[in-house]
Formats: sequence, structure tokens, C-alpha cells
Amino acid sequence: MLLAAAGLLCVGYVGQQAWVFTRAGLRDDPRYHVTAASIQTPPAPPWVRTDIRLEALRDAGLTGLSIFDPPEQLQARLSDAFRFHPWVESVGAITKRPPNRVEIQLTYRRPLAAVEVRHGVETAAAALWAVDSHAVRLPSEDLTAAELRHLPRVVGVDSTTLPGEVWRDTRVQGAVTLATHFGEDWRGLFLTDIVPRRSPEVFGDLRYPVFDLVTRGGTRIVWGAAPNAAPPGEHPFAAKLARLKRHVAQHGPLDSASLQTPEVLDIRTSLTATARQAMTKNPRTADAASGASSAATAADEPGSREPEIR
Repeated sequence: MLLAAAGLLCVGYVGQQAWVFTRAGLRDDPRYHVTAASIQTPPAPPWVRTDIRLEALRDAGLTGLSIFDPPEQLQARLSDAFRFHPWVESVGAITKRPPNRVEIQLTYRRPLAAVEVRHGVETAAAALWAVDSHAVRLPSEDLTAAELRHLPRVVGVDSTTLPGEVWRDTRVQGAVTLATHFGEDWRGLFLTDIVPRRSPEVFGDLRYPVFDLVTRGGTRIVWGAAPNAAPPGEHPFAAKLARLKRHVAQHGPLDSASLQTPEVLDIRTSLTATARQAMTKNPRTADAASGASSAATAADEPGSREPEIR
């Protein structure tokens, strides 16, 4: 019995060592190498125009991967490579298939807003950088100028960040939260811009960024703070949205600069309208720190300067 058991252990050990040497040889066999072509991911959405597989492997410096690499090591290296791609929000299950195929489940990021950033003096060219619902900067070079222009635009921002990184500026994060809450109502109300005010609301030691909105017709809506980041006593987002929709239902859409549309709508605690005295320019570049009831000071006509896409 003891001899038989010892024999079985010896056979098992020899077999294990043989597999170790065999696997080492197979790892060097090109037939079992994991490449971008052998990786299968979910179809990319239309706004992603690059091959994420190629870019993820290239940027992570992954070469010589094999289906016979230790499973935990192969999965970790692939997960990290795709997780750090700017268009990837999350990485799910990773499954190996013979001879060298790997299936990777991905969730892609979706452009939600475009942040307009001006470099240097006020007259310098502007860049539009897309962000998703988590305020992560996306690779704007993948988007067309038309796609960027149709996103809610955040203006008056002087901070920057790198593609794939969260924009830590609280003004950008608040604007993204606003755009997320508006959803399809953004287009239905003919809104175009989110303008952070230069001076936040201050309560004790806390500061709360506040925002104005601009419509296609140039009406400036004094909105207040972003949802979930509002000072005490601020009316909830739903109440202010209902107030705005009620005004539109009673007086018509805010899609033109006619004298019938107001210059300013303050909807923070009630609805106060300032009539339009004359045709004015779009206040996109106006001083966002002006008083709630004052008219916006315009710097240029809508569409007079085409932003540079970066």
C-alpha cells in the first residue's frame, strides 16, 4: 500500500512538472498569444471612433500576453489596461476561450456635457472638452464639432484636467450634476449653457457654487446651486424645474430673442421675470457674477467664434 501510494505521488509530481514545462513552451507559441485582434469586447457606441483594444494594450505596454499566463495575472493585467482607458467606465467579467480568445465585458462612458476652456487672454481660442456624468474628461478628438456643440455647454471655467481624469473643479462637478438632472428636459426647454458664477454662496465655513442657465433665445435663468450640493433653505431641483416649465407653458418657449421672451428669469424661490427692453446679445460670456435681476452683459454674438476641439 505504501509503495502504491508513493508511486502515485511520484507519477503526479512528474506529471505536474511535465505540464509546467509544456505550459512554458506553449506561452511562447504565437498561436496562443493574446492580441487586440483576439480580444472580444461589446460593440462600441457611435461616439467612440477608436479601437479601444489596440489603445488599451498599447498604453499599458502589454506585449507577449498568452492564454497560458497564470489566470490571476492575465486577468489583472487586462482589467487594469482597459480600466484606465478614458472611454471605459468599468470592466466586468473576463473569460478565456481557446485557442487565444479573451472576452471582456465593458461599460462605456457617454458624453454628457462640454466644458469650454479658454487659454490665456479672453480673445484666445476656446477648447470644448467633453465630460461624462461623473465629470470625467473624455477624448474630445473622437467627437465631431457638431456633437460637441449639441451637448450642454459649461462656460467660464479656467481649470483643466487630463483625459480619463475626474475634473475636480466643484463648478464643473456641479454643472455636470445639473445636466444629469435635466436629462431630456434640457433640449425641450431650449437650454444651451451652464454658467458658474464667480462668487459662490457662503454659509459658515462652506461654499456652494451657484449657476445661471442660458437659453437659445438668450434668456438668463438664475438657477442657484446644483442638486445635492445646495445651501440650507435652497428650493429642490424638482420645484425649480416645475416653476420653469409652468412659465414656458403659460408664456411660450425660450428659443428666440424676441421682446416677448424675458431677459432674466429668477426661479430660485419664486418666479421673477425681467422684461427684455431691446434685442440683446447672448450672455454666454457675460459676467456671471452680476446681480440676479440685472441683464447679462454680452461679449459676442451666438456662434460668432467656433471653438477649437481638443
